[in-house]
Amino acid sequence: ANAILNAEHKPDYVIFPELSIPRRFIRTLAHHFLRAGISLIAGVEYAVNGPYVRNEAKLYLTDHSLGFPSYISLVQTKLVPAHVERDLLRSHHGLSFAPPPAPHVVRPIYRHGPLTFGLLLCSELTKAEYRADFRGQIDALFVLSWNQDIESFGSLIESASLDIHGFQVLVNNRKYGDSRVRVPSRDRWLRDCVRVRGGLDDYFVVCELDVPALREYQSHVEPDLNGHFKPTPEGFVISPTRRRTPGSKG
Repeated sequence: ANAILNAEHKPDYVIFPELSIPRRFIRTLAHHFLRAGISLIAGVEYAVNGPYVRNEAKLYLTDHSLGFPSYISLVQTKLVPAHVERDLLRSHHGLSFAPPPAPHVVRPIYRHGPLTFGLLLCSELTKAEYRADFRGQIDALFVLSWNQDIESFGSLIESASLDIHGFQVLVNNRKYGDSRVRVPSRDRWLRDCVRVRGGLDDYFVVCELDVPALREYQSHVEPDLNGHFKPTPEGFVISPTRRRTPGSKG
């Protein structure tokens, strides 16, 4: 945490993987970053309630809407476990996820300052309905992961950057790696803003997301084939809250 706070390029958000932070530490860690004006999004360890467990992400987002520095604390729960996750919880601990409230629950969209983003917990990325719900609605998708099948997830992230058409921020634990920030860039050598794996020590990397440029590109009636980004997919409609007048500074 101290290394992040002392970094030359101080980030707006710090992202930790799925199930990575003990619950008893999360508030202390969050306040450490919030005092520096940095938002925290992190997967926390399971919460057990009788025969059920909750797999959650905690969001501590900076807030200046009241005229002074404050923050908003939010929780997003993973609704359905991954197949391996379900089997391990059941066979080793006799536990299970509580049934979801409906067959398809729309994942939240967070509008935080200049960034509009979505959040998925690991295997939720495999659900096509979630990705479809985000198309045109978000600038970035944060995916908190604990996953060893990095080849499959790499393909999903690459696909999502094009069908959602936004920045994909995948944060996996260091054991398996392949954490990355994927950009829907026209030039293939610019598509991975960050991609890292391996190493003996914990580390962090900082990447800049050009949200205004993405929104301006998506606001054209027809995609600019010579622009910085890949053309938007068929049927893409940008949300009114993200729309910009191309060429303007607003």
